[in-house]
Amino acid sequence: MPNEPDRPVAFRAGRTIGDAATPHVFGAGPQTLLADCSEWEPNINDAAYLAWSRAVVIRAAYGDAHDDAAWYGGARRAALHKGGVQFLGIYIYLVAGQDGGAQAQAFHRIVGGIQPGEVFVADFEEGGHAMLTAWYNTMIKLYGKGIAPYLWTYTGLSFGAANGALPVQWLADYSTEPSSPHLLWQFTDAYQVPGVGTADCSRFNGTIAQLAAHAYH
Repeated sequence: MPNEPDRPVAFRAGRTIGDAATPHVFGAGPQTLLADCSEWEPNINDAAYLAWSRAVVIRAAYGDAHDDAAWYGGARRAALHKGGVQFLGIYIYLVAGQDGGAQAQAFHRIVGGIQPGEVFVADFEEGGHAMLTAWYNTMIKLYGKGIAPYLWTYTGLSFGAANGALPVQWLADYSTEPSSPHLLWQFTDAYQVPGVGTADCSRFNGTIAQLAAHAYH
């Protein structure tokens, strides 16, 4: 997940696997691929993307004062639901030096209530674990205890281990699939995604229906 252009890249989850054209060979069994998109991919062809995958993750905010420029006031979210998305993750990039609770309040202001088929994600790539904890605690206060199963964390294997965040639902490592428990594995930042172009890509080991079962209903 890229940072803002005016900030240094504080963390990348691992080594990029080849280039954007590199094929990725996985084991047998059903699997679901999905991209995560932000203002770095401002113009998604929804029909082309959803024909490829009914799962996607989009960014709503970067810290407590920056609405993602491709959130479009919720229009991207609405268009994906209208198009038939079955699993939609909505995330905020947590910015070091900002209060985790304030970032949760910003997310709540931007996103509002959770909708069927969604999970909310804290993108934890910098800062300390206390910031992540404050984000979660404030989210529980804002949304109620019932939101807990649908609050996910994204991090990289090395960063997450160093900051006491593992296990998480969404884990990144660009070499081999981590042994730490996870639901989604982000395996590259250079995948050719229909309707998007070159983007981060993750894998769920199961069908889209099985992935959707983890989302809010």
